[in-house]
Amino acid sequence: MRHAEQMGFEEEGPNPAGWAVERERRKWETRDAAVRKSFRQEISKFLALVLRHKADQYGIEIQVGTGFADLDEVEALLVRRFRTRVSRKDLIDLTGSSPDGKVRFQIDGRRIRALYGHSQVTVRYEPVPPPELLYHGTSRNARASILEDGLLSIGRRYVHLASSPEYALSVAGRHSRTPVVFRVKAAAAAAAGLEFHCPDGMHWLAEAVPAKWLEECEA
Repeated sequence: MRHAEQMGFEEEGPNPAGWAVERERRKWETRDAAVRKSFRQEISKFLALVLRHKADQYGIEIQVGTGFADLDEVEALLVRRFRTRVSRKDLIDLTGSSPDGKVRFQIDGRRIRALYGHSQVTVRYEPVPPPELLYHGTSRNARASILEDGLLSIGRRYVHLASSPEYALSVAGRHSRTPVVFRVKAAAAAAAGLEFHCPDGMHWLAEAVPAKWLEECEA
């Protein structure tokens, strides 16, 4: 007789019931993580809408020149909007990089701002020497006008530029089934007096880019 039987116990063996419980636990953890991610994205989109475009509609004052808003007022707005507790930690988490690598928001003391994309106010940034080349992705429908007039900040304060053609293509692909990418001779343009800005370390801005500094990338 085996030792376990002598002691009055059965040896441990497969436990299907335990496996089922574990699978169920993991399923709920996965679902909860997806819910948290979706909620975070919803907050981020609404925060971008307010801080970039519709602050006055929601009673938030944006400081001209810096784009900053009062952090307490923004936090209170989010609590009213989502009817749940949006903590200061949630806002701090949003200032970290998103899955696509972008940093969209900045907290400075008791202030918060969107780093770029404003249509209501002009945010001033320090000029930054750009790399030799930058890139801009857009719809093929805009190709002819860009080749003639250059890149214009239509509806925004700045033209948005990417540090790689792949990233520019991915951005354009969100809005067009036939995207095109332009190469910007940024270093040469900067040497000629054009100012570039980089508020988040990877996202580049310029007020406009004349056509002479552009080349269409081959498909």
